[in-house]
Amino acid sequence: MTDNAPPLSFFSAPSGCAFVNFRSLTVDDVAAAIRLLPDKQCASDPIPTSLLKDCADVVAPFLVGLYNKSLQTGSVPALFKAAYITPLLKKSDLDSCAAIVHVLCFGCSG
Repeated sequence: MTDNAPPLSFFSAPSGCAFVNFRSLTVDDVAAAIRLLPDKQCASDPIPTSLLKDCADVVAPFLVGLYNKSLQTGSVPALFKAAYITPLLKKSDLDSCAAIVHVLCFGCSG
């Protein structure tokens, strides 16, 4: 599928380049952003979006600390670097392939 794709290329930031001009997030910033999330969600979401919105004031202080520390240190926790990738098929005759791809990629059935 990606056999013919060009290899990824990465570039280092120039020497002395630093991300120093940012405004730290506030609890209000994060709580407001949570409340603006769309109501939709997917099966891999750990909690329902509606519950997250209802608890925005409770979780926002923890998220603010995490986000600001990430911006200050220039690092992201490894746990947040994982993603679920689900291919969307555009042709109905490929439905049988979807189950195979799902099992091979995610190790689950059906």
